[in-house]
Amino acid sequence: MTPAPAHTFTAVGPVSARIDIGARADIWVAATSRSEVTVDVTPRDPSRALDVRAAETTAVTFEHGRLAVTLKHWRRESLFSDGGAVVVAVEVPIGTTLDLYSGMGNLTADGEFGDATLATGMGEVHLGTSAGIRIKSGAGDISVDRATGPVDLATGSGTISAGELEGTGRIKNGNGETTVGTIVGTLEIKASNGNIVVAHLDGEVSARSANGSIRVMEAARGSLNATTTTGSIRVGVRPGTAAWLDLASKQGQVRNQLAAADAPADTSDSVRITARSGYGDVLLQRSTEEG
Repeated sequence: MTPAPAHTFTAVGPVSARIDIGARADIWVAATSRSEVTVDVTPRDPSRALDVRAAETTAVTFEHGRLAVTLKHWRRESLFSDGGAVVVAVEVPIGTTLDLYSGMGNLTADGEFGDATLATGMGEVHLGTSAGIRIKSGAGDISVDRATGPVDLATGSGTISAGELEGTGRIKNGNGETTVGTIVGTLEIKASNGNIVVAHLDGEVSARSANGSIRVMEAARGSLNATTTTGSIRVGVRPGTAAWLDLASKQGQVRNQLAAADAPADTSDSVRITARSGYGDVLLQRSTEEG
């Protein structure tokens, strides 16, 4: 038996792509400028019968601008049967809406998409640029280049990295570091065990870590509510930005290196910072002093 051949469909503009693979699957999707959809499903190991069977039984359909690639959630026939593993490679037009699921495996979506939902039981997830995003991994790293709409990112264990987030939403990390390049919208970040790092704040952020430090390299505008049970808090305020501060630490030093004269009397940029640490230092300084 041989795996199903690649599929090619004609598309007029962005489509809706739903890829639901209940078995182990690595899924790769690329958004291109071409007016077509291509799908290729192959066994992860061509010499393994279970993988070949999984590829052969994966259904591919395209109707009325909707792509569906599905493999029913497998049942273990015995303790020694895992249902097989496949690799799914898809190309779609730019702006396509994504809904990807893998029982276990890595998910990669390169390019520009509409709203995107990606979930895997265990594996790494990468998404390029999209509108709203919803990403979940039971255990694995998550990375996003840019999102312009609502945000919902969660991993049980792994790093979370996002370039620019413009919408409203949340990030939840059970175990691992969370880093965000630029926050323009309103975001809640929670980490049970791990550091939180934000490069540039231009929105509203609530950051909480039970065990880990919180660092904001440059706060330009908006507000920051930072809380950590065990860990330090360090914030750099951009020169020329007025800052309203409420700082405290139960077991640690609180240092405010912002001189009153640093804030100009007539400025349209301001940031409100509330920082609370149970066991750790709190440091406020100008972003030009960040080391």
